Amino acid sequence: MRRNTNLDSNIILCSAHFALGIISIWALKYVNIKASNSYVNFTITFVYSLFGVLCHTHPYAGKTLHTASAFLNLLVKLIGLVLYTFDVAILTKRYNSFLLLISCALTSLIIIINYFKCESMKLYLNNFFMVWNISIITSIAFRQNEPYWLIGMVALLILNHFILNAILKSIHTTSLHSHEVSVIGLCFFTIFALNSVNEICSS
Repeated sequence: MRRNTNLDSNIILCSAHFALGIISIWALKYVNIKASNSYVNFTITFVYSLFGVLCHTHPYAGKTLHTASAFLNLLVKLIGLVLYTFDVAILTKRYNSFLLLISCALTSLIIIINYFKCESMKLYLNNFFMVWNISIITSIAFRQNEPYWLIGMVALLILNHFILNAILKSIHTTSLHSHEVSVIGLCFFTIFALNSVNEICSS
């Protein structure tokens, strides 16, 4: 029974990574040329999606490869959000090097803590990192004439990081299920990131 569950999870994860790859290609094709950080973000996401497909279709993919995939998922989410925040700040001319430097420092710290598996600090830092970036994006959104996709991005980040995580913990899901939700969340993040930076560039 457990083997069937793992097989089903691998199929779902493979499909989710494949969908992420397609969305990343679409994003790379249509992103505005001014959004250079987003271009890097979507390229990293595409490379990660290829690794995810390989990881969950390879017949001899062991626990190490699956752990690496989950860790890369975290890296893509953290780096992707920082690159997105950079682009939004630069494109709207709300650039504040100090605020963005703190985002980079938080990203580095979270990566180090996850690498050394300091569970006690991980949750607090992850939450602070998300609140920090959400605050920057929200402050920029309310200064825009048409902030629809930016506000949508804020809502998506809150849903993905706080609401869905709380639901997953309350129903005691496995790490595989959390990974599935995380990859699907990345698909939506990529869509909202593309549309919001293009919205800023066209305004």
